[in-house]
Amino acid sequence: MAAVGLLSCDRHDVYAPSVGQSGIRVAPAQVSFRDMPGHPVDIRPQPLSIDEIESAILKQGGLALVGLKAPDSARSGATGYRAGLTAVAAEKALEAVVAIGAEVLSFYDAFDIAVVRIAEDRVPLLAAGGPPSQR
Repeated sequence: MAAVGLLSCDRHDVYAPSVGQSGIRVAPAQVSFRDMPGHPVDIRPQPLSIDEIESAILKQGGLALVGLKAPDSARSGATGYRAGLTAVAAEKALEAVVAIGAEVLSFYDAFDIAVVRIAEDRVPLLAAGGPPSQR
């Protein structure tokens, strides 16, 4: 999970979800993915630990924002840079989020960020970035 800030965008409605506005579950096939360039991001002075991320998701009843990334990319909160992501890699990343049991409620294509709900017992997988084979 990553917090992402963009300095400029090519759309006016960047904060509106591209799909999932009705609150109905979104399937990865419903999303129009696009290549996203890499960019610097602001990082917290003290990054959240996996335990803190898990706790925050649980406090919100399993709701989380998930910034998609390629499996071989470092977390942006650790590096201060969000690596570029191809449309194909974004689709695979969202499919991986769904595969661990998350329900996608909305998708912000301007950021490649999904709003998800996940069962309590699956939160550790989401917070850690998926099963060990997908990290």
